[in-house]
Amino acid sequence: MIDWANRELSTLEGHLAFWKGGVARVFNGPASDDEITEAVIATLEKHVADWRALMSQHNIPVQKFIDENG
Repeated sequence: MIDWANRELSTLEGHLAFWKGGVARVFNGPASDDEITEAVIATLEKHVADWRALMSQHNIPVQKFIDENG
């Protein structure tokens, strides 16, 4: 259960990093000008926060798989 929960968290964080990095922009141009990209990032940030809260409620330790600076 711990491994599964952390893999799911890692996947969500990976998707968030991908979108924040600008690689997955829906339209050309800066991500800040793209309302769809901003909405996706906001949704992923909420999912990451919700997943971390759920893990905390169930005393599941967070294991770091993704380098936040990378």
